[in-house]
Amino acid sequence: MKQINKKATKILIILSLLLLAAVGMTIAYYNSMKKFENEFSVNAPGVAVYEKFDPSDLWVPGEEKSKEVLFKNTGEQDMLLRFSYKIEWVLPEGKGTPPKSAEEVVTLHWNIGDGNEKGEDKEAFAAGKLTDIPIDFTKVTQDGRNGINTDYYYYNKILKAGEATDWVLESVKFAKDISNDEHGYDYSNLQINLTITGETVLADSAAVTDQWKNLPQITAEINPQTGEVKWSTATSN
Repeated sequence: MKQINKKATKILIILSLLLLAAVGMTIAYYNSMKKFENEFSVNAPGVAVYEKFDPSDLWVPGEEKSKEVLFKNTGEQDMLLRFSYKIEWVLPEGKGTPPKSAEEVVTLHWNIGDGNEKGEDKEAFAAGKLTDIPIDFTKVTQDGRNGINTDYYYYNKILKAGEATDWVLESVKFAKDISNDEHGYDYSNLQINLTITGETVLADSAAVTDQWKNLPQITAEINPQTGEVKWSTATSN
């Protein structure tokens, strides 16, 4: 019987966005603080997350900027992948909570395949209403961080050694109504963290049950011939 490696590989990428507002102006500029590739591996398994993004580019309210993110299996074993994300303000000491939540300020444009070329999808994204699931992923809401419901995105394929996903994230858009005058709040020099957390286990259904114990419990039906993975939960119909 094959022994399951009970260590999961986790990758974290943090996009820190700095809001800069000139004195006397109501428009804030958004600027990424840094760009990096981060790889974390345990023995033979290893998965890297890659980002294509211009960290020197300035962001203005209402503007969409390209920011592409993908996962790659850099190890020697086939893996199963899931990821989650969190968007949150990082406030300096003594700074009150902004009128708008970080989730309201930032809209993520996932790669949804051919649907990205449809005009209605682009219009929906421009209006901040596009919530599609990334191509080749299944979205499951589970009991995640400290008992808080978290949306996990499960990859519908085996992530084979040396292979990568398609671009998961394509671009980021900022709300156009961030203004010190409009909200009576000083948005100058605030920071937003977008944290994408990727997790992997060996491509084995027993490993999923053993390691990903969120509620409802997720299960994986793996087709070794096609490499496809069907995800389901105890509450699935």
